[in-house]
Amino acid sequence: MSTNKNSPVKKDGHIEINSKQSQPLSGENADVAGVGEPVADAAHQLSEVDSLRLENHALREQAARALADYQNLERRQREEKVQTIEYAKQQVFADLLQPLEHLDLAAKSLKDQGLDMVVKQFWATLQEKGLTMISPQGQKFDAQTMEAIEKVGEGETVQQVMSPGFKLGAHLLRPAKVKVG
Repeated sequence: MSTNKNSPVKKDGHIEINSKQSQPLSGENADVAGVGEPVADAAHQLSEVDSLRLENHALREQAARALADYQNLERRQREEKVQTIEYAKQQVFADLLQPLEHLDLAAKSLKDQGLDMVVKQFWATLQEKGLTMISPQGQKFDAQTMEAIEKVGEGETVQQVMSPGFKLGAHLLRPAKVKVG
């Protein structure tokens, strides 16, 4: 907004009222003096400045919301990526369990030292990556990590582990299959 020497609006947005304009004019003198025009013009300029300030404020809020939405989108995408990787990892580990167990059984029946070494190395590598075996022999039955195959007697203690369970981190890949009694 530019102000000229004759404008009643100062740079800070306030209207300067001098003593000549502050006296009420009556009748024909009011129309002749033309006091209504500068005041109306100043009021129009003030309302225009106020509307621009409101628009500026609204645009700043809109930009802040857009930035927050974008940051939330980035965060959700990172979380989904981590979840997808974790899910894929769980699927790969779950798919490897049965063939690895069969290989382990073959190594035990063949009694081949080389095959035993490879199987142990394979299990060790999976354990380094977060795989843990659940072998709850003698523990109290836990339905969260075990599946009761057979009930022998009245107790709630695992009598025999038929097949070990496996966890990857906190996620259960397969429950241990046990006899409870």
